[in-house]
Amino acid sequence: MELDPAFPINYVTLAEAYEQMGSADQAIVELQKLMKLPGGDWSESLAELGCAFAYAGNKVEAEKIIQQLQERSAREYVNPYVIATIYVALGDKERTFEWLNKAIPEHTSYLVFMRVDPKFDPVRFDPRFADFMRRIGLGK
Repeated sequence: MELDPAFPINYVTLAEAYEQMGSADQAIVELQKLMKLPGGDWSESLAELGCAFAYAGNKVEAEKIIQQLQERSAREYVNPYVIATIYVALGDKERTFEWLNKAIPEHTSYLVFMRVDPKFDPVRFDPRFADFMRRIGLGK
């Protein structure tokens, strides 16, 4: 970040690390910095902020971001996978799988990370996860 404080992936990666360490509030701080940068509010970064709010227990703000992303999808591409990440962070398994299923016909490249993305740990042992992985060609 010292080399290029305007490089957006720095903020997302740092926020994800904070989330995994249980420091969602610090993740929110980093992502809000990103949102102030030119072009920093792309749908993936906004979804990451939604995840951070969900991890912090702020369901209202997380759901506002889901609404913003759905509104954006009327005028630009919003990857269903990123909406699924917010729902999984909220603990809503039904909507998580609903949005993951929407990602299948779009062939989003993010699906290749499903097996290792820690965001999906809460649903990893749900039978629908194994079925989903099989349907996208990453499971038995």
